[in-house]
Amino acid sequence: YTTGSCATAGMKAGLLALLDKNIVDQVVIENPQGQYIEVPIKQVEVISDTEAKVTVMKDGGDDPDVTHGN
Repeated sequence: YTTGSCATAGMKAGLLALLDKNIVDQVVIENPQGQYIEVPIKQVEVISDTEAKVTVMKDGGDDPDVTHGN
């Protein structure tokens, strides 16, 4: 996944936690090519009614990327 895809997935998971009170372990997002991808969510923590912290593990696949999580 790209950095942007991970950021989008984290934002979606955070909003679901805040607005729907739904803690998810994955979200589906649409990438710029119009493909839907499932992005795993590592952790969601609701801090307040207006703030959540989400952890997404970036998977760079075969692409050598320094932002690839381990």
